Amino acid sequence: MQQTRHLYVLDSHPETAEVLAAILGPAGAEVTSLKSSDQIQASAGTDSAVYVLNARLVPAEKQTAPRRVMIGRNGDVSSTSESSCQQLDEIFEYPDLVRAIESLWNRAG
Repeated sequence: MQQTRHLYVLDSHPETAEVLAAILGPAGAEVTSLKSSDQIQASAGTDSAVYVLNARLVPAEKQTAPRRVMIGRNGDVSSTSESSCQQLDEIFEYPDLVRAIESLWNRAG
């Protein structure tokens, strides 16, 4: 039996979480829309979790989720590990976002 993959989304566009739930949900992913960056720490206990975070909504000190896709640019992303963080432009294509998420899940095991 496959472990449930958790995806937490904090974006200024609520449809991001809705679209990801429609795409990834049928494959068994659990998609949760976060309301604020304060919820990142509270949800960090899940081993298979991936975070999709809008850089404008998350202070630099909270951009430390173990596996994350950062949307947009805010601060220095060169200090992040290539294997644990994917970067997308503010204007992105959903197939690129899904590939980034699946890549992080695959690295998590």
